Amino acid sequence: MRTHNNRLPLRGVCCVSVASNVSLHMDTFQLGDYYEDCSFHPCLCTAVDGQGGISGISLIDGSSPRSCDISHCGVRKLTLDEVMLWKKKGPQNLDHPWTPLPDKQWWWPQPVEGLNPAGALEFLFESSLNYLRNFARSELGDEIVGWYAAAGSFNDAGVGSPAEVSYQVRGSAARGSVRVEAVKEGRLWPIQRILLTLDGQNESLVFEGEKVRGCGRAG
Repeated sequence: MRTHNNRLPLRGVCCVSVASNVSLHMDTFQLGDYYEDCSFHPCLCTAVDGQGGISGISLIDGSSPRSCDISHCGVRKLTLDEVMLWKKKGPQNLDHPWTPLPDKQWWWPQPVEGLNPAGALEFLFESSLNYLRNFARSELGDEIVGWYAAAGSFNDAGVGSPAEVSYQVRGSAARGSVRVEAVKEGRLWPIQRILLTLDGQNESLVFEGEKVRGCGRAG
């Protein structure tokens, strides 16, 4: 098990493949087409290059360029009716388990995570995710774009009681499983360790120390 020393983040690479029912032929996309990018936004295509790249404008928040590699990012062509459905209800007919992260979901009503009504476990999830966004870019990539299978448990028997959350995470360069361990101190639950196990790896990256403790103090 390796211990991570909070080194500065490095830049990642583009997206992993997330869907199988997609076109792998760049000449099937033209200017003006609608497509779903690797962050699940419905977009209007504004450019297609000769290397398999596609760029466009998000029809959710107007951000641009929404650039993807057609053969690696799981780009899906959409109809106008599908664009309107995506805007109202989020991405549909996914053939993989990944969903946009809670703070990236634009549709309403947003799903309730339901880990802990008191909020402590959700806070541990949110805090650890923000930590990984800043300090695991060299492993996961520039952006964390999806998650699933979130779960958590705690036993509030006073000071020293443990709490734990776990989830699967997908970044723009890799995916893996996360386990977050916290121990109650006073009325707070500071994070002790964040363990990230990348898919295909047996050894976990261990994030610990004051930066980890400071990123999550649920109470």
